[in-house]
Amino acid sequence: RVALPTELPNADGTYQIRVRASGSGGQSHYSMEPSFSADRKGTDVSDVSLTVSDAVVRAGNNTSLTCTENSLSEGFTMTTKSWTRADGSPLPVGRSRQLPDGTLQIDSAEVSDSGAYVCTAEATNPAGLKQRGSGTGDLTVIDPVPFEVLNMNTTSVLLGLPALKVPGSFMFETRYLDMGIGEMTEWKTYPGPLVSPTGEAVPVQLTNLMPGTVHHGRYTFRPDSSPDVAVQSEMTTFRTLEKLQVQVMPADRSVTVTLSGPFSEPGPWMIEISNPLLGIMRNIAGSGTTANMIAGLRPNTVYRIGVTSPAGRPVLNVPMAFVTRAFPEPADGMTRSEKSDVLTSQWK
Repeated sequence: RVALPTELPNADGTYQIRVRASGSGGQSHYSMEPSFSADRKGTDVSDVSLTVSDAVVRAGNNTSLTCTENSLSEGFTMTTKSWTRADGSPLPVGRSRQLPDGTLQIDSAEVSDSGAYVCTAEATNPAGLKQRGSGTGDLTVIDPVPFEVLNMNTTSVLLGLPALKVPGSFMFETRYLDMGIGEMTEWKTYPGPLVSPTGEAVPVQLTNLMPGTVHHGRYTFRPDSSPDVAVQSEMTTFRTLEKLQVQVMPADRSVTVTLSGPFSEPGPWMIEISNPLLGIMRNIAGSGTTANMIAGLRPNTVYRIGVTSPAGRPVLNVPMAFVTRAFPEPADGMTRSEKSDVLTSQWK
């Protein structure tokens, strides 16, 4: 049995055994035995093969990255594992710890924790030889911020899903409060999935809604890198506009506009009277059934009317039109003085 010196860095190759025997008279005799090969691959000149997991998690939740050795040479056992970040920044302070099996545990994950994590491992054998290896895993922390209400009407709403900056797909769900039974309806998927190749914001158009209804919406995001992971947002509430009744009573130089609610938004409502040649006049209406008179109009002139909610959203899909009254012509039975008064009033 031949034991090769452990300090040799590269002991691979073919060897022969030379035997020396001393005979009588002080003479030496040598003999050469058949050659043999020594292969030390798999000891200190080889690496440990590691598999490091990736993780996708919602901000605020706990997560972990595992570090598993694929195989070890015979006689070697794993001795140490350690974690670092690939960009050189420190591990999350006060929120990260290494478990006995080498898993990196991160509590209350933050978006800043996202990035590449490196696991370095070392194995040894009884002779003191070492094997080392490293592997990299990616951690993605997603903060599912609420969606935005971009535009709202009586029967539709345009929503903007957030830019999560992570390629993946959205699934949007909504339900509304059914006043007939006093309970929330079941969640309805609409539509889905909405693919976001670059992680930018995705608009969602909801239609065929009931006017003046309270809706609750949420989205579920699945990243392309981990489609089995679902990150769900908090529930957000929005309300469609009521179908307001707008009553218009034109006079010769003014118009009276009455809005009938109920009103979905507290605060002043804006009434806008416009003519392409004469410009725009505005008047602020209160939240209630009140008559609002707008003066300074021209007789026998076409005007358009629009209503805007306190949040700045148009209530009327198509602005209404009305015509102011014309002054009466002087009647044939009037005296000259009476006709003069009528014409003077019109001129004023």
